[in-house]
Amino acid sequence: MFKLSKCIFLALFIAFFCPGLIHAEEITITSYYPSPYGVYNALQTDKFAVGDNNGDGSFTSADVPTTPGEVWIDGNVGIGNGAVSPTATLDVNGTVKATVFQSGAAPGVTKTISITEDGGATCTIILTNGIYTGGTC
Repeated sequence: MFKLSKCIFLALFIAFFCPGLIHAEEITITSYYPSPYGVYNALQTDKFAVGDNNGDGSFTSADVPTTPGEVWIDGNVGIGNGAVSPTATLDVNGTVKATVFQSGAAPGVTKTISITEDGGATCTIILTNGIYTGGTC
């Protein structure tokens, strides 16, 4: 009987006075951006979203693109050499280079735009389906 009471006393002692021995350990991992130890050389992702892109009032997984390679940004975006305060959906401070510029024209619509220069010369710009397809400028 004495051995049984010693075992019960020892079990109660451990349970009440040494709780660190009987509960699970907790680990917390924290990531900082920007890195506190320098800058990242590269950040890579398949999809990227900034802001409430679906207008439901919160930023959730529904605001993230479903197609890899897409970027969705809510609000105005400024691109340039650090001095851009965007006042439009896309505000570029610098030269824009693209292989295609497309307006919101409906498919099958061709528009010819005539421009008269200061010297009186006229040139034309041809848009097919909203894409620049030729001209004399």
